Amino acid sequence: KDAGITMNGQIVLCKGWNDGEELEKTIHDLSAYLPEMTSVSVVPVGLTKYREGLEKLECFTKEDSLKVLEQIHRWQKIFLTHYDTRFIYASDEWYLKAELPIPDEDSYEGYPQIENGVGMIRSLQKEFEDYDKEITGDDRVRNLSIATGELAAPIISRLADRIMVKFPNIQIK
Repeated sequence: KDAGITMNGQIVLCKGWNDGEELEKTIHDLSAYLPEMTSVSVVPVGLTKYREGLEKLECFTKEDSLKVLEQIHRWQKIFLTHYDTRFIYASDEWYLKAELPIPDEDSYEGYPQIENGVGMIRSLQKEFEDYDKEITGDDRVRNLSIATGELAAPIISRLADRIMVKFPNIQIK
């Protein structure tokens, strides 16, 4: 900060470790780095079955995700009022787990945290919409498969369905 270096941060949230009041404190403490710290993402810890010998961590539930989003949205309002930026951003996973709509494109302020999964879905949907307006269907034949995670699968499936309507000889699984 003292050197004037622009920074972006990421909070990897672990249920029962650094959520709730600890998240409040972390966001508050990181705000001291404004304006050099231009954005902070909040992402849930990625858990796999390959955790032998590691500390036990729990997955966030829908209810947990709603609480995290409430905290982030409250802080975003504060930062918008005082700094004209949302500063703190929730990764797309929180919205998917909470079963809430993905925010509109303006909410991402140019996607400063897209590499951390913040706004990826909105960006994909926007790019798809823009391209979909430009192309017309044809009779090409293709059989395709798309591999994706469980949370994103419904979104990817809806986009695939739209492709198959426009291109009736393309089959996507």
